[in-house]
Amino acid sequence: MTRRPRRRDLLEAAIEGALQPGRFIAYRAGWDFVSSLEGVAGQLAKLVHAEPERAVALYETFLAGCYEKAQELDDSAAPSGRSS
Repeated sequence: MTRRPRRRDLLEAAIEGALQPGRFIAYRAGWDFVSSLEGVAGQLAKLVHAEPERAVALYETFLAGCYEKAQELDDSAAPSGRSS
């Protein structure tokens, strides 16, 4: 029996697109980056009531990716007085 490749979840793809794994996010690009994350979070929020199990799994992926990406963000041009 031949297995067909698993169909990619569109929200999973949106999470990956927003987080841009492996890509450095410069300080100046921070607002656009956060805006794209907020867009994905809004899509996930809509999923909670319709498909709660799927929403939980995607939220876990999203949050793990956010924590990982936070370690990569450039804060070298952040206002003075803020520690990194």
